[in-house]
Amino acid sequence: MEALRAEQRVSDSYAFRIAVIFFFTWGFVFLDRSALSLLIPVMLKDMPLNNTQIGLVNMWQSIGYAIAAPVVGYLSDRIGYRKRVIILAVLLTSVFSGLTAIANSYPVLLVLRFLVGATEGGIMPIAVTMIRASASPSRFGRYVGIVYAGAAVIASTLGPTIVAQLSALTDWRMTYLCVSIPSFILTFIIWKLTKETPREAASAASGTVATSWSSVGELFRYRNFIVCVFMCIVFMGGLWLYLSFGPLYLTQLGHMTEQRMGFVWSAFGLSAIFWQLLLPTISDWIGRRKPLIIALCVLSAVTPLAMYAYPTGIVSVLAIILLGGIIVSVTSFYASIIPNESLPPRLAATASAVILGVGELVGAFVVGVSGRLADSYGLSIVMAIAAGIFVVAAIIAIALIETHVRRTRTASAQTEPVSG
Repeated sequence: MEALRAEQRVSDSYAFRIAVIFFFTWGFVFLDRSALSLLIPVMLKDMPLNNTQIGLVNMWQSIGYAIAAPVVGYLSDRIGYRKRVIILAVLLTSVFSGLTAIANSYPVLLVLRFLVGATEGGIMPIAVTMIRASASPSRFGRYVGIVYAGAAVIASTLGPTIVAQLSALTDWRMTYLCVSIPSFILTFIIWKLTKETPREAASAASGTVATSWSSVGELFRYRNFIVCVFMCIVFMGGLWLYLSFGPLYLTQLGHMTEQRMGFVWSAFGLSAIFWQLLLPTISDWIGRRKPLIIALCVLSAVTPLAMYAYPTGIVSVLAIILLGGIIVSVTSFYASIIPNESLPPRLAATASAVILGVGELVGAFVVGVSGRLADSYGLSIVMAIAAGIFVVAAIIAIALIETHVRRTRTASAQTEPVSG
């Protein structure tokens, strides 16, 4: 027994180590992706792009991500080499992000950013599988939380200020090169400090691909899954509208310098960290998921509505800093918490993958269409659309079945299919 405990401590020590590595990996590759929105205001000085083209570039970057996630996950399961695949994915993300520096036209930019999204798409699923194969069940959640926090800390909080200052000191082309360097270095860190995950351990951790795909039809027997799919389709469109056009909105309609915009967007990142840590805890404490997610969708509409009504005032800045983080925090509820509490464990991972994949794909098209509308009716229409989308998500959330065990009659009621 003592030997087993010692072995588990060693395993958890390794799991924590790779969680920290993937914290930095996910943070910097997400910065590679989000750097586009942060640098667009500066790029417009050299490369004439209209709002339709900006929306389409963001759209195809997201489509690349949505397509790659299941494909790369499938291939890594088939060949059984997760470490090699994630090293290649991180390396290519870094390369294509850096190559954005040579973009001299809209078509070239479109292709390069699609490739950034496509190479990044498979990184998180493989990272989670590698962690789960090593971590004890009691610590798996916190290790995954560490990885997800990388995007909030590095890409959302530190990234905007770093990118803005780099672009001010050099130019946007050199900034893309500089931003891509950490991801490049991390490929060597992953190579040196992580181990290949055995096929058997990874299969036990994530479930076989055949089982996952054959279970997709069964997911639709569960009402909460269907509701979460529609919530993700709607909410993801508003989320990426806000993230894709927010920096441009602040510089063009808010008349901010790129440096001041970077500070405001970094403050938004701090807000995201705060809300991401607080909101799931609140839902545990009050014992309710459904009323909280409805309220959060409504509150998500406040920030884009304030930006639409007061583009140059302090009201919009305060809304971004104080409430903007709620927008990026709702995803954990409809993509992870509620599906995991609503479906049997054998279906939960597949449910989350389907919800996020469909939402990311449809949300990408919303961004593309909204860019065209911005050219016809002005950039402010984008924030009005985002606010309306979040209200629609709140209405959809009314159809959810409460999942918290403290507020349901029996634990089995949480996983009761729609068909009864």
